[in-house]
Amino acid sequence: MKIVSYIKSNYLKVLFFALLFGLIIYKLKFLNLPFFWDESWVYAPSLRMMHDNGPSMMPNVIPVEYSRGHPLLFHFLGGVWLKIFGTSLISFHSFALFISVLVIIALFFFTRAFFNEKIALLSSFLLVTLQMFIIQSSFVLPEMLLTLWMLCSVYTFFLKKWWWFTLSSTALLLTKESGLALIAAYFFYLIIILPFIDKSITIKERLKMIGIVFIPVLIAFMWFLIQRIKMGWFLFPEHLGMMTFKLREIYDKIGSFFTFVFNREGRLVLIIPLILLLLDNIIRLITPKYIKYSIFSKLKFDNSKAPFVVFTIIFILIYFVFSSLNFFTLRYLLVLFPLVFVVISYYLINTFEIFKPYLAIVIITIYISINAYEQWTSGVHDCNRHYVDLVYSQKQLIDYLRIENKANLKTYASFVFCTNMGSYYSGYVKKGDEIYVTNDLNDTTTRYYVYNNMENAAFEEDTIISKGVTLIKVINYSKAWVKVYKKNN
Repeated sequence: MKIVSYIKSNYLKVLFFALLFGLIIYKLKFLNLPFFWDESWVYAPSLRMMHDNGPSMMPNVIPVEYSRGHPLLFHFLGGVWLKIFGTSLISFHSFALFISVLVIIALFFFTRAFFNEKIALLSSFLLVTLQMFIIQSSFVLPEMLLTLWMLCSVYTFFLKKWWWFTLSSTALLLTKESGLALIAAYFFYLIIILPFIDKSITIKERLKMIGIVFIPVLIAFMWFLIQRIKMGWFLFPEHLGMMTFKLREIYDKIGSFFTFVFNREGRLVLIIPLILLLLDNIIRLITPKYIKYSIFSKLKFDNSKAPFVVFTIIFILIYFVFSSLNFFTLRYLLVLFPLVFVVISYYLINTFEIFKPYLAIVIITIYISINAYEQWTSGVHDCNRHYVDLVYSQKQLIDYLRIENKANLKTYASFVFCTNMGSYYSGYVKKGDEIYVTNDLNDTTTRYYVYNNMENAAFEEDTIISKGVTLIKVINYSKAWVKVYKKNN
């Protein structure tokens, strides 16, 4: 009876932990998979080298082609984890999953403390059902750790836990350079926005907060200064070469960011009530008599939460601009979603209070349906479930080549396939059992050619066929396929 009584009085918390354990159980079957994409050629090898060399934060502890000039907190923590739990695939992926679990826990308990338990649960639900989060939750990549530090930094900022804020913000900047976007949002908020939305805070108090925000920047700068001394540069030159300041490219990127964050995977359904609420407020300002017809007039929002909402909008916009200037891949947007979902949940929960339970049932049902449909029909990349199709295809490919190419003659493959077949760090082959590979399509000593539907350009297959080859194998696995050609004698 005590258990039943506890569940009834704490049903939201029980639902949260059921959600959390559901994710963990679902991910267990993926923990022994080899690495995928950036995991395989950068981050997994980096963590393994950090383990082999001994965990350190010094910029030159691992080769620059693996560190890519990034701060090394993620690599350092991964190296420590591997020292404790070993270097198996399960150990690598468990490290990533552990961080992801902390992200969900941090989101729930911070949001519960700052808002309420209903908003915390809905925010957690939206994050756990985000396709990107589900997939990335076991990937050995730094974006999840960046997301954890972001959450800790933002909530300790608004809860005024300044020691914890300094610690988490420093960790943020020592994980990846993109953390600077959050720091820029703090400065913009404190200098430009705060005087207008909270006149009770004195200039002295604002200057104190600005000084506190500057401390993590100073600490992180010391790391980059050490990198400048040891490596000869502050930021990785190759990454600087990928930056763009072309207005058209920036505009197109920002447009694609808005589309993905607010429209894809059913999220537009979550946004529509907010849009209607905004239009309703505008109409009420223009036509005061409209208030008696307004369906939202009964809504009561806590004005003390407005700074959080405003800050979230500032952070999103600054992060969009930052990302548009730099090399970008979809998973970089992961860091935005916890705060986006908190704001959405804040307005939805208040809206549900009026139309409950009908509106909640309709919106969540439509959202889940569209979300599930897009997950099943999307292509192969590192932010959807079909990445496993390419992983299994590569495993089958390697098994096939072991039989077909017993002499281990040179095999051409795309860059990532070369990495996976030619290096035991990627988890596909054992040390000393690597396949002889080349990424040079013009290498005349190549005997076998591998072509896949994710990484190879279409013209490459025409080039391969022109070399006098025979198609000897096609490996199909759901959304992924791989072809193997053999040069004729």
